[in-house]
Amino acid sequence: MTTPRYTEQEIWDKLNELIGCEINSLTDRKTHLLVSADQADRTYLIQYESGNTKRIKLDQLYALYAELHLRGELSYQYMGQHVKQILGWSQWHAPGSAMMAILPVLDERIVSKGGTLFIRPQF
Repeated sequence: MTTPRYTEQEIWDKLNELIGCEINSLTDRKTHLLVSADQADRTYLIQYESGNTKRIKLDQLYALYAELHLRGELSYQYMGQHVKQILGWSQWHAPGSAMMAILPVLDERIVSKGGTLFIRPQF
């Protein structure tokens, strides 16, 4: 559909600005905290309300971001069916939903409706 608005480096820079911020889930029922970013590994750490943590690779987040721009929308169902080709995972699992939830925070043109992400049309 469209090329990504931001480069991988720009997404990384935006992520670093969000360290210490809480991110709402796409359903607004839960939050997770963006704890830290590892500059050498290009990963960031999130903490769920439960206290559990997950480290997320920037290249995987950017692959999700690029797929959203390619398709124009992303849903949990679509990711469940295509996660191997997009992220190389055997199945859709944590931290996938947290990765989707941060995209509208990183790019204000991305909106969530009913747990599905869309790119807001530009006029």
